[in-house]
Amino acid sequence: MKLFSKIIKISEQFDRSQKFSDSDRCLIIAASKMSNLGQLVPKKLDSIFREAGAQLFVVGGSVRDSLLGFPAKDVDLCTNLKPEEIIQVLESNNLKALPLGIEHGTITTLLNGEPVEITSFRIDTNPTGRHSEVQFVDSLEQDLARRDFTINSMAVDSQGNVVDPFNGQEDLAKGIIKAVGNPENRLREDFLRIIRALRFSSRYNFNIEEKTRQAIEQLAPVLRSEMRINNPSGAISTERITDEINKAFKSGNSGEFLKNLANLGVLTDIFPEIENWQTIFEMVDRLDPQNKWFGLFINIPSDQIEEFVRRLKLPLDILQNAMKASDLKDEYIRLSQQSNISDQEIRNIRNKFGNNISEFKQIFEGIFGKSDFSKKIFDENQTIFQPMLQGRDLMPLFPERKPGRWVGDMLKQAEEYQRQYFEQTGEYPSYDEMIEFAKGKTKNE
Repeated sequence: MKLFSKIIKISEQFDRSQKFSDSDRCLIIAASKMSNLGQLVPKKLDSIFREAGAQLFVVGGSVRDSLLGFPAKDVDLCTNLKPEEIIQVLESNNLKALPLGIEHGTITTLLNGEPVEITSFRIDTNPTGRHSEVQFVDSLEQDLARRDFTINSMAVDSQGNVVDPFNGQEDLAKGIIKAVGNPENRLREDFLRIIRALRFSSRYNFNIEEKTRQAIEQLAPVLRSEMRINNPSGAISTERITDEINKAFKSGNSGEFLKNLANLGVLTDIFPEIENWQTIFEMVDRLDPQNKWFGLFINIPSDQIEEFVRRLKLPLDILQNAMKASDLKDEYIRLSQQSNISDQEIRNIRNKFGNNISEFKQIFEGIFGKSDFSKKIFDENQTIFQPMLQGRDLMPLFPERKPGRWVGDMLKQAEEYQRQYFEQTGEYPSYDEMIEFAKGKTKNE
Protein backbone atom coordinates (compact mmCIF):
# COMPACT_ATOMS: atom_id res chain seq x y z
CA MET A 1 0.00 0.00 0.00
CA LYS A 2 2.84 2.38 0.85
CA LEU A 3 4.42 1.62 -2.52
CA PHE A 4 1.32 2.71 -4.46
CA SER A 5 0.87 5.79 -2.27
CA LYS A 6 4.38 6.81 -3.21
CA ILE A 7 3.67 6.13 -6.89
CA ILE A 8 0.63 8.44 -6.78
CA LYS A 9 2.59 11.23 -5.08
CA ILE A 10 5.45 10.93 -7.57
CA SER A 11 3.06 11.02 -10.53
CA GLU A 12 1.39 14.16 -9.16
CA GLN A 13 4.78 15.80 -8.70
CA PHE A 14 5.80 14.82 -12.22
CA ASP A 15 2.63 16.30 -13.65
CA ARG A 16 3.25 19.61 -11.88
CA SER A 17 7.00 20.17 -12.19
CA GLN A 18 8.31 17.35 -14.42
CA LYS A 19 11.33 17.00 -12.13
CA PHE A 20 11.99 13.78 -10.26
CA SER A 21 14.83 11.40 -9.42
CA ASP A 22 16.00 8.40 -11.45
CA SER A 23 14.71 6.02 -8.80
CA ASP A 24 11.29 7.68 -8.81
CA ARG A 25 11.17 7.52 -12.61
CA CYS A 26 11.96 3.80 -12.52
CA LEU A 27 9.18 3.35 -9.98
CA ILE A 28 6.66 5.09 -12.25
CA ILE A 29 7.68 2.88 -15.18
CA ALA A 30 7.33 -0.25 -13.04
CA ALA A 31 3.92 0.86 -11.81
CA SER A 32 2.75 1.56 -15.36
CA LYS A 33 3.77 -1.93 -16.42
CA MET A 34 1.78 -3.41 -13.57
CA SER A 35 -1.28 -1.44 -14.69
CA ASN A 36 -1.42 -3.46 -17.94
CA LEU A 37 -0.33 -1.42 -20.93
CA GLY A 38 -2.29 -3.84 -23.09
CA GLN A 39 -5.39 -1.80 -22.29
CA LEU A 40 -4.08 0.79 -24.74
CA VAL A 41 -5.04 -1.52 -27.62
CA PRO A 42 -8.77 -1.16 -28.44
CA LYS A 43 -10.35 -4.55 -27.65
CA LYS A 44 -12.72 -4.49 -30.61
CA LEU A 45 -9.96 -3.85 -33.13
CA ASP A 46 -7.64 -6.34 -31.47
CA SER A 47 -10.29 -9.05 -31.77
CA ILE A 48 -10.97 -8.22 -35.42
CA PHE A 49 -7.30 -8.23 -36.39
CA ARG A 50 -6.59 -11.43 -34.46
CA GLU A 51 -9.41 -13.20 -36.32
CA ALA A 52 -7.81 -12.03 -39.56
CA GLY A 53 -4.49 -13.54 -38.43
CA ALA A 54 -2.90 -10.10 -38.24
CA GLN A 55 -0.75 -8.28 -35.70
CA LEU A 56 -1.87 -5.06 -34.02
CA PHE A 57 0.23 -2.84 -31.77
CA VAL A 58 -0.03 0.55 -30.10
CA VAL A 59 3.12 2.47 -30.92
CA GLY A 60 4.94 5.71 -30.16
CA GLY A 61 3.98 8.55 -27.84
CA SER A 62 1.09 6.85 -26.06
CA VAL A 63 3.41 4.00 -24.97
CA ARG A 64 6.02 6.51 -23.81
CA ASP A 65 3.56 8.57 -21.79
CA SER A 66 1.84 5.53 -20.28
CA LEU A 67 5.19 4.23 -19.05
CA LEU A 68 5.77 7.59 -17.38
CA GLY A 69 2.38 7.63 -15.72
CA PHE A 70 0.71 10.10 -18.08
CA PRO A 71 -2.74 9.42 -19.59
CA ALA A 72 -2.38 8.19 -23.16
CA LYS A 73 -3.46 10.59 -25.89
CA ASP A 74 -3.79 10.09 -29.64
CA VAL A 75 -3.30 6.31 -29.57
CA ASP A 76 -1.62 5.26 -32.84
CA LEU A 77 -1.91 1.68 -34.05
CA CYS A 78 0.30 -0.24 -36.46
CA THR A 79 -0.11 -3.60 -38.17
CA ASN A 80 1.61 -5.99 -40.54
CA LEU A 81 -1.34 -5.67 -42.95
CA LYS A 82 -0.99 -3.52 -46.05
CA PRO A 83 -3.40 -0.54 -46.44
CA GLU A 84 -5.77 -2.38 -48.79
CA GLU A 85 -5.88 -5.31 -46.37
CA ILE A 86 -6.65 -2.97 -43.45
CA ILE A 87 -9.60 -1.58 -45.42
CA GLN A 88 -10.85 -5.09 -46.20
CA VAL A 89 -10.68 -6.19 -42.54
CA LEU A 90 -12.45 -3.07 -41.28
CA GLU A 91 -15.23 -3.05 -43.87
CA SER A 92 -15.89 -6.78 -43.49
CA ASN A 93 -16.61 -6.03 -39.83
CA ASN A 94 -18.92 -3.09 -40.62
CA LEU A 95 -16.41 -0.44 -39.62
CA LYS A 96 -15.63 2.66 -41.64
CA ALA A 97 -12.31 2.68 -43.47
CA LEU A 98 -11.27 6.20 -44.43
CA PRO A 99 -8.17 6.27 -46.68
CA LEU A 100 -7.17 9.77 -45.53
CA GLY A 101 -3.45 8.95 -45.38
CA ILE A 102 -3.31 5.85 -47.53
CA GLU A 103 -0.27 7.10 -49.45
CA HIS A 104 1.64 6.86 -46.16
CA GLY A 105 0.00 3.58 -45.19
CA THR A 106 -2.55 5.07 -42.78
CA ILE A 107 -6.25 4.18 -42.67
CA THR A 108 -8.63 5.91 -40.27
CA THR A 109 -11.60 4.21 -38.65
CA LEU A 110 -14.14 5.35 -36.07
CA LEU A 111 -14.61 3.82 -32.63
CA ASN A 112 -17.39 5.30 -30.51
CA GLY A 113 -17.38 8.26 -32.87
CA GLU A 114 -13.66 8.95 -32.34
CA PRO A 115 -11.08 8.64 -35.16
CA VAL A 116 -8.41 5.95 -34.75
CA GLU A 117 -5.47 5.69 -37.15
CA ILE A 118 -4.04 2.32 -38.19
CA THR A 119 -0.79 2.33 -40.16
CA SER A 120 1.02 -0.44 -41.99
CA PHE A 121 4.55 -1.33 -40.87
CA ARG A 122 6.78 0.78 -43.09
CA ILE A 123 10.21 2.17 -43.71
CA ASP A 124 11.20 5.47 -45.33
CA THR A 125 13.25 5.54 -48.51
CA ASN A 126 14.97 8.49 -50.18
CA PRO A 127 14.35 10.98 -47.33
CA THR A 128 14.88 14.66 -48.25
CA GLY A 129 14.86 16.38 -44.88
CA ARG A 130 11.10 16.13 -44.59
CA HIS A 131 9.55 14.16 -47.45
CA SER A 132 10.36 10.54 -48.14
CA GLU A 133 8.95 7.62 -50.05
CA VAL A 134 7.25 4.87 -48.07
CA GLN A 135 7.87 1.15 -48.43
CA PHE A 136 5.65 -1.30 -46.56
CA VAL A 137 7.33 -4.12 -44.64
CA ASP A 138 6.32 -7.11 -42.51
CA SER A 139 8.58 -6.37 -39.54
CA LEU A 140 7.60 -4.28 -36.52
CA GLU A 141 11.27 -3.88 -35.62
CA GLN A 142 11.95 -2.31 -39.03
CA ASP A 143 9.06 0.10 -38.46
CA LEU A 144 10.37 1.05 -35.02
CA ALA A 145 13.85 1.58 -36.48
CA ARG A 146 12.58 4.43 -38.67
CA ARG A 147 11.33 6.48 -35.71
CA ASP A 148 13.08 9.49 -34.24
CA PHE A 149 14.06 8.79 -30.62
CA THR A 150 14.35 5.65 -28.54
CA ILE A 151 11.61 6.75 -26.13
CA ASN A 152 9.23 6.93 -29.11
CA SER A 153 10.35 3.63 -30.64
CA MET A 154 8.39 1.24 -28.46
CA ALA A 155 5.23 -0.72 -29.14
CA VAL A 156 2.84 -2.74 -26.98
CA ASP A 157 0.35 -5.49 -27.81
CA SER A 158 -2.99 -6.31 -26.20
CA GLN A 159 -1.26 -8.65 -23.72
CA GLY A 160 0.87 -5.81 -22.39
CA ASN A 161 4.09 -7.07 -23.99
CA VAL A 162 6.42 -4.15 -24.74
CA VAL A 163 8.51 -4.36 -27.91
CA ASP A 164 11.57 -2.23 -27.26
CA PRO A 165 14.50 -3.04 -29.59
CA PHE A 166 16.31 0.26 -28.91
CA ASN A 167 16.13 0.33 -25.09
CA GLY A 168 13.63 3.15 -24.88
CA GLN A 169 12.53 2.05 -21.40
CA GLU A 170 16.10 2.31 -20.17
CA ASP A 171 16.41 5.82 -21.62
CA LEU A 172 13.10 6.80 -19.98
CA ALA A 173 14.46 5.64 -16.65
CA LYS A 174 17.71 7.54 -17.21
CA GLY A 175 15.91 10.65 -18.47
CA ILE A 176 17.63 10.73 -21.86
CA ILE A 177 16.57 11.87 -25.33
CA LYS A 178 18.54 9.68 -27.73
CA ALA A 179 18.22 9.26 -31.48
CA VAL A 180 17.52 5.81 -32.89
CA GLY A 181 20.67 4.61 -34.66
CA ASN A 182 22.99 7.21 -36.16
CA PRO A 183 21.87 10.65 -34.82
CA GLU A 184 22.99 12.65 -37.86
CA ASN A 185 21.22 10.31 -40.28
CA ARG A 186 18.08 10.33 -38.16
CA LEU A 187 17.94 14.13 -38.00
CA ARG A 188 18.72 14.57 -41.69
CA GLU A 189 15.66 12.46 -42.50
CA ASP A 190 13.52 15.19 -40.98
CA PHE A 191 15.16 18.38 -39.72
CA LEU A 192 12.12 19.18 -37.58
CA ARG A 193 13.31 16.40 -35.27
CA ILE A 194 15.79 18.92 -33.93
CA ILE A 195 12.93 21.01 -32.56
CA ARG A 196 11.13 17.87 -31.37
CA ALA A 197 14.21 16.83 -29.38
CA LEU A 198 14.22 20.19 -27.61
CA ARG A 199 10.49 19.92 -26.92
CA PHE A 200 10.76 16.46 -25.38
CA SER A 201 13.78 17.55 -23.36
CA SER A 202 11.97 20.52 -21.84
CA ARG A 203 8.67 18.70 -21.38
CA TYR A 204 10.13 15.80 -19.42
CA ASN A 205 13.17 17.61 -18.00
CA PHE A 206 15.36 15.06 -19.82
CA ASN A 207 18.95 15.50 -20.98
CA ILE A 208 19.85 15.08 -24.63
CA GLU A 209 22.36 12.27 -25.16
CA GLU A 210 25.81 13.56 -26.13
CA LYS A 211 26.01 12.26 -29.72
CA THR A 212 22.44 13.36 -30.39
CA ARG A 213 23.23 16.80 -28.96
CA GLN A 214 26.32 17.12 -31.16
CA ALA A 215 24.28 16.22 -34.25
CA ILE A 216 21.64 18.80 -33.29
CA GLU A 217 24.25 21.55 -33.00
CA GLN A 218 25.89 20.50 -36.26
CA LEU A 219 22.63 20.46 -38.22
CA ALA A 220 20.96 23.51 -36.66
CA PRO A 221 22.17 25.82 -39.49
CA VAL A 222 20.66 23.40 -42.02
CA LEU A 223 17.35 23.44 -40.14
CA ARG A 224 17.39 27.24 -40.24
CA SER A 225 17.98 27.26 -43.98
CA GLU A 226 15.21 24.70 -44.55
CA MET A 227 12.46 26.50 -42.61
CA ARG A 228 9.85 27.63 -45.09
CA ILE A 229 8.98 30.45 -42.71
CA ASN A 230 11.89 32.38 -44.29
CA ASN A 231 12.66 30.20 -47.30
CA PRO A 232 9.68 29.53 -49.62
CA SER A 233 11.38 26.43 -51.05
CA GLY A 234 12.42 25.04 -47.66
CA ALA A 235 11.62 21.49 -46.59
CA ILE A 236 10.03 22.40 -43.24
CA SER A 237 6.60 24.03 -43.49
CA THR A 238 5.54 26.89 -41.25
CA GLU A 239 2.55 24.86 -40.02
CA ARG A 240 4.81 22.13 -38.64
CA ILE A 241 7.04 24.62 -36.83
CA THR A 242 4.02 26.37 -35.31
CA ASP A 243 2.58 22.99 -34.31
CA GLU A 244 5.77 22.09 -32.43
CA ILE A 245 5.70 25.41 -30.59
CA ASN A 246 2.02 24.91 -29.72
CA LYS A 247 2.79 21.47 -28.32
CA ALA A 248 5.66 22.89 -26.27
CA PHE A 249 3.37 25.60 -24.91
CA LYS A 250 0.88 22.95 -23.78
CA SER A 251 3.38 20.68 -22.08
CA GLY A 252 5.25 22.89 -19.62
CA ASN A 253 8.77 24.31 -19.28
CA SER A 254 8.07 26.52 -22.29
CA GLY A 255 10.68 29.07 -21.28
CA GLU A 256 13.37 26.39 -21.29
CA PHE A 257 12.21 25.21 -24.71
CA LEU A 258 12.45 28.73 -26.15
CA LYS A 259 15.83 29.27 -24.53
CA ASN A 260 17.18 26.09 -26.15
CA LEU A 261 15.83 27.23 -29.52
CA ALA A 262 17.60 30.55 -28.99
CA ASN A 263 20.89 28.80 -28.24
CA LEU A 264 20.69 27.14 -31.66
CA GLY A 265 19.99 30.47 -33.36
CA VAL A 266 16.59 29.21 -34.53
CA LEU A 267 14.44 31.52 -32.40
CA THR A 268 15.40 34.77 -34.10
CA ASP A 269 14.66 33.24 -37.51
CA ILE A 270 11.13 32.36 -36.41
CA PHE A 271 10.50 35.61 -34.50
CA PRO A 272 12.74 38.36 -35.98
CA GLU A 273 10.50 41.10 -34.48
CA ILE A 274 11.27 40.12 -30.88
CA GLU A 275 14.33 41.47 -29.05
CA ASN A 276 14.07 41.09 -25.27
CA TRP A 277 13.95 37.31 -25.05
CA GLN A 278 15.24 36.98 -21.49
CA THR A 279 12.06 38.57 -20.15
CA ILE A 280 9.94 36.30 -22.32
CA PHE A 281 11.73 33.14 -21.15
CA GLU A 282 10.63 33.97 -17.62
CA MET A 283 7.17 35.21 -18.60
CA VAL A 284 5.74 32.38 -20.70
CA ASP A 285 5.71 29.88 -17.88
CA ARG A 286 3.43 32.20 -15.90
CA LEU A 287 0.81 32.09 -18.65
CA ASP A 288 -1.80 29.41 -19.30
CA PRO A 289 -1.02 27.22 -22.35
CA GLN A 290 -3.61 28.93 -24.56
CA ASN A 291 -2.21 32.37 -23.67
CA LYS A 292 1.54 31.79 -24.03
CA TRP A 293 1.61 33.30 -27.52
CA PHE A 294 0.67 36.65 -25.97
CA GLY A 295 3.89 36.63 -23.98
CA LEU A 296 5.65 36.82 -27.34
CA PHE A 297 3.31 39.42 -28.83
CA ILE A 298 3.00 41.88 -25.98
CA ASN A 299 6.02 44.02 -26.87
CA ILE A 300 5.41 44.05 -30.62
CA PRO A 301 3.62 47.13 -32.03
CA SER A 302 0.09 46.24 -33.06
CA ASP A 303 0.74 47.26 -36.68
CA GLN A 304 3.39 44.49 -36.90
CA ILE A 305 1.38 41.78 -35.19
CA GLU A 306 -0.86 40.97 -38.15
CA GLU A 307 2.09 40.08 -40.38
CA PHE A 308 3.61 38.09 -37.50
CA VAL A 309 0.43 36.07 -36.85
CA ARG A 310 -0.29 35.44 -40.51
CA ARG A 311 3.30 34.36 -41.17
CA LEU A 312 3.01 31.77 -38.39
CA LYS A 313 -0.48 30.80 -39.63
CA LEU A 314 -2.06 31.26 -36.20
CA PRO A 315 -5.87 31.44 -35.70
CA LEU A 316 -7.74 34.70 -36.31
CA ASP A 317 -8.88 35.00 -32.66
CA ILE A 318 -5.24 35.11 -31.57
CA LEU A 319 -4.61 37.93 -34.05
CA GLN A 320 -7.55 39.98 -32.77
CA ASN A 321 -6.70 39.53 -29.09
CA ALA A 322 -2.98 40.09 -29.68
CA MET A 323 -3.61 43.42 -31.40
CA LYS A 324 -5.95 44.53 -28.62
CA ALA A 325 -3.45 43.47 -25.92
CA SER A 326 -0.67 45.40 -27.66
CA ASP A 327 -2.87 48.50 -28.07
CA LEU A 328 -3.90 48.48 -24.39
CA LYS A 329 -0.53 47.60 -22.88
CA ASP A 330 0.78 51.16 -22.53
CA GLU A 331 -2.47 52.47 -21.04
CA TYR A 332 -2.56 49.53 -18.61
CA ILE A 333 1.02 50.21 -17.46
CA ARG A 334 0.36 53.96 -17.14
CA LEU A 335 -2.72 53.44 -15.01
CA SER A 336 -0.98 50.86 -12.85
CA GLN A 337 1.65 53.46 -11.94
CA GLN A 338 -0.89 56.10 -10.86
CA SER A 339 -1.44 56.53 -7.15
CA ASN A 340 -5.14 57.32 -7.62
CA ILE A 341 -7.33 55.90 -10.36
CA SER A 342 -10.82 57.20 -10.92
CA ASP A 343 -13.82 54.95 -11.41
CA GLN A 344 -14.25 56.50 -14.84
CA GLU A 345 -10.71 55.50 -15.87
CA ILE A 346 -11.37 51.94 -14.70
CA ARG A 347 -14.64 51.77 -16.63
CA ASN A 348 -12.92 53.19 -19.68
CA ILE A 349 -10.17 50.58 -19.90
CA ARG A 350 -12.56 47.77 -18.99
CA ASN A 351 -14.76 48.80 -21.90
CA LYS A 352 -11.76 48.72 -24.21
CA PHE A 353 -11.02 45.13 -23.17
CA GLY A 354 -14.61 44.35 -24.15
CA ASN A 355 -16.79 41.36 -23.47
CA ASN A 356 -13.89 38.88 -23.44
CA ILE A 357 -12.17 40.71 -20.59
CA SER A 358 -11.84 37.43 -18.66
CA GLU A 359 -9.48 36.15 -21.37
CA PHE A 360 -7.26 39.20 -20.92
CA LYS A 361 -7.22 38.81 -17.13
CA GLN A 362 -4.87 35.81 -17.22
CA ILE A 363 -2.78 37.35 -20.01
CA PHE A 364 -2.16 40.68 -18.30
CA GLU A 365 -1.78 39.27 -14.79
CA GLY A 366 0.56 36.59 -16.13
CA ILE A 367 2.70 39.16 -17.91
CA PHE A 368 2.59 42.08 -15.46
CA GLY A 369 1.75 40.24 -12.24
CA LYS A 370 -1.25 40.32 -9.93
CA SER A 371 -1.84 43.50 -7.93
CA ASP A 372 -4.57 45.58 -6.32
CA PHE A 373 -4.70 47.46 -9.61
CA SER A 374 -5.31 44.31 -11.67
CA LYS A 375 -8.04 43.26 -9.25
CA LYS A 376 -9.87 46.54 -9.93
CA ILE A 377 -9.50 46.26 -13.69
CA PHE A 378 -10.53 42.62 -13.91
CA ASP A 379 -13.16 42.58 -11.16
CA GLU A 380 -15.69 40.04 -12.37
CA ASN A 381 -18.48 41.74 -10.40
CA GLN A 382 -18.24 44.97 -12.37
CA THR A 383 -20.59 45.65 -15.26
CA ILE A 384 -19.18 45.14 -18.74
CA PHE A 385 -20.35 47.48 -21.47
CA GLN A 386 -23.02 46.03 -23.78
CA PRO A 387 -24.57 48.00 -26.69
CA MET A 388 -28.31 48.41 -26.07
CA LEU A 389 -29.68 49.07 -29.54
CA GLN A 390 -29.73 46.75 -32.53
CA GLY A 391 -31.03 47.13 -36.05
CA ARG A 392 -34.40 45.65 -35.10
CA ASP A 393 -34.85 48.50 -32.60
CA LEU A 394 -34.36 51.17 -35.26
CA MET A 395 -36.34 49.87 -38.20
CA PRO A 396 -39.85 50.19 -36.63
CA LEU A 397 -39.08 53.82 -35.77
CA PHE A 398 -38.67 54.75 -39.43
CA PRO A 399 -41.04 52.55 -41.49
CA GLU A 400 -40.62 54.83 -44.50
CA ARG A 401 -36.88 54.08 -44.76
CA LYS A 402 -35.45 51.02 -46.46
CA PRO A 403 -32.67 49.01 -44.77
CA GLY A 404 -29.30 50.37 -45.71
CA ARG A 405 -26.03 51.83 -44.59
CA TRP A 406 -27.80 54.36 -42.41
CA VAL A 407 -28.71 51.58 -39.92
CA GLY A 408 -25.08 50.68 -39.26
CA ASP A 409 -24.06 54.35 -39.01
CA MET A 410 -26.86 55.04 -36.56
CA LEU A 411 -25.95 52.05 -34.38
CA LYS A 412 -22.32 53.24 -34.20
CA GLN A 413 -23.42 56.70 -33.07
CA ALA A 414 -25.83 55.22 -30.52
CA GLU A 415 -23.13 52.93 -29.15
CA GLU A 416 -20.68 55.82 -28.79
CA TYR A 417 -23.30 57.89 -26.98
CA GLN A 418 -24.10 54.99 -24.66
CA ARG A 419 -20.38 54.31 -24.07
CA GLN A 420 -19.62 57.91 -23.07
CA TYR A 421 -22.66 57.98 -20.79
CA PHE A 422 -21.56 54.73 -19.12
CA GLU A 423 -17.93 55.79 -18.68
CA GLN A 424 -18.95 59.10 -17.09
CA THR A 425 -21.68 57.80 -14.79
CA GLY A 426 -21.12 54.07 -14.38
CA GLU A 427 -24.72 53.51 -15.45
CA TYR A 428 -26.56 52.91 -18.68
CA PRO A 429 -29.06 55.39 -20.11
CA SER A 430 -32.57 53.98 -20.22
CA TYR A 431 -33.83 52.24 -23.32
CA ASP A 432 -36.27 55.11 -23.91
CA GLU A 433 -33.39 57.61 -23.75
CA MET A 434 -31.50 55.62 -26.36
CA ILE A 435 -34.54 55.57 -28.64
CA GLU A 436 -34.95 59.35 -28.25
CA PHE A 437 -31.26 59.80 -29.09
CA ALA A 438 -31.71 57.77 -32.28
CA LYS A 439 -34.82 59.78 -33.30
CA GLY A 440 -32.99 63.05 -32.67
CA LYS A 441 -29.95 62.06 -34.73
CA THR A 442 -32.22 61.06 -37.62
CA LYS A 443 -34.05 64.41 -37.54
CA ASN A 444 -30.70 66.24 -37.74
CA GLU A 445 -29.54 64.36 -40.83
